[in-house]
Amino acid sequence: MVAQFTASLTQPGVPPRQSVQQGYLLALAHARLSQFDQASIQACQALRLASRLDWPEPARTTSPVFRSDLALPLLLKTLNDLARQGYVAFATGGTLLGLVREGRLLPTDKDLDIATPLAQFAQVAQSLIEQGWQPNEVPLKLINFRSFIDPAAGITLDLVGGEYDAERNKVLGGWWPEGVPRTAGRVLQFTPYRLERKTQGRLNFWVIPEPDTLLSELFGPYWRLPDPDAVNLFETSALVEHNGFSHCLGYLRLLEAWLTGRQTRFARLTQALRRLDPDDPGLRNLPQTPLARDPVLSAQRRVQAGLQLAVDQFRENRIDSALAIARQAVQRATTLPLPATESAPIPPVDTEQGWALLQTTLVQLAAQGIQAFAFGGALLGWVREGGLLPNDKDLDIVVPWPQFDPACQQLLASGWQAASIPVNTVNFRCFVHPASQITLDLFGYDFQPEVIIGGWWPTGLPREAGRLLRFTPFELHQQQGPQGAYWAIAHPETALEQLYGPHWREPDSGFDTTLESPALEHFTGYCRCWGLLRLLEAWIQGHSGRFCRRLRIVQRRAPDEPVLDQFAEDNPCA
Repeated sequence: MVAQFTASLTQPGVPPRQSVQQGYLLALAHARLSQFDQASIQACQALRLASRLDWPEPARTTSPVFRSDLALPLLLKTLNDLARQGYVAFATGGTLLGLVREGRLLPTDKDLDIATPLAQFAQVAQSLIEQGWQPNEVPLKLINFRSFIDPAAGITLDLVGGEYDAERNKVLGGWWPEGVPRTAGRVLQFTPYRLERKTQGRLNFWVIPEPDTLLSELFGPYWRLPDPDAVNLFETSALVEHNGFSHCLGYLRLLEAWLTGRQTRFARLTQALRRLDPDDPGLRNLPQTPLARDPVLSAQRRVQAGLQLAVDQFRENRIDSALAIARQAVQRATTLPLPATESAPIPPVDTEQGWALLQTTLVQLAAQGIQAFAFGGALLGWVREGGLLPNDKDLDIVVPWPQFDPACQQLLASGWQAASIPVNTVNFRCFVHPASQITLDLFGYDFQPEVIIGGWWPTGLPREAGRLLRFTPFELHQQQGPQGAYWAIAHPETALEQLYGPHWREPDSGFDTTLESPALEHFTGYCRCWGLLRLLEAWIQGHSGRFCRRLRIVQRRAPDEPVLDQFAEDNPCA
């Protein structure tokens, strides 16, 4: 067969790209027979031919969309049914990663991954068939791996068998080909982990209660950061040996990437395989990838993806998860140079237009019996500048907490539109004026006899667990303006000092009220997480001054934060 394929490369009637495809299929056929040396020879010849050709156009995805809303209930029901029959089966791989990191299945996933002890592997596979799962074709013949598909939902499930090796004190997994010693396959080894039963509603199934170590061994130390280009087959630290089978898999994966026009994946695979075997002759003269990402840029984008995921978790008030993801993103950023400045700053409010809109809004709310008054940057500009601050980006209004919902309704009735914010709180809403695109932040504060409590009160959490601001009580009084009566703080200087510090009369465009306000008494886990998010935001945007200031603030407010002292020597604050 090798001779036949080699001869076909020179036959004028066979298009070169078709010859690459034929070489891939022939290599795969050898691999299915566990003839890994022959498969590698065929694959390398096909790669050498591909290196002389132009890259194919990226192939269109033909696989069905992975419906996580259907897949998760199906997964839990399947695990529950297996547990009821006495089998130990639990989520692993990408399924476990999504459930732990994001509290859901990964939106980019393509299948479900579950594991079971090898001693139960055949029985679990048969049980899946009896549950309605249908066997799915796989390209290799393995003794510990089966794939199934749910015919109704079109969802694929991969089952892998593993076992405990008492001599090594390791849990072994991976892909073990038929007809060869297990050590000749792709063997993964993991630190032993504990399993326990979990009850969720009416379901009961097996889980790994402490999965962090396993996920770190599977996906690397930065597993909390999304990485759509990851090639975990060859980047996992759990791989025992890069043997002939692993080499063969690498060549096949390279050919798949080339044939489907996935240049970035091809480059990432090449890097991973060369790290495993720098002298591998099969990796010489590979196709060039002009569209492949620069490694540093790719790593920086991974930090950016981590920030976005952490913000998503923060918005859902999953603070522990958001904090863990943010920490890994910061830890990753410590190894990288500050990115070049990319984004333009948010344009400030048109001060004259914003000033008029603020006064109109306060008068309208007062006319409805709502004690709304200017606060934050709007109050600072009013007192210090006689108008809005020249660098302000929104209007800030506070109302007594019992009037918060009526104030929201009145703003909507007046033409303001609800806008999204990265926090989920009961006392903070954002609105945008459609004509001017000016935004307004509305807060509800609790006026108590001895203290006024403001800040951000997370939905579903105790108020004290959020970002709590405390002020000495101040009085409100009505004033008459050109457009009518409105409410204001009688003596705002004290409130401004508590909000901005004793030097509030001196302009400071870099002041971050959300982190620096003296009124913020306790730097809770919520505040700590917000601080890391703000730090990452400045890092990603390449704003060195803002980054350095936020770094110092968070270091001062959270001196025990473990990741802040790890930045490289070439960072702009060193």
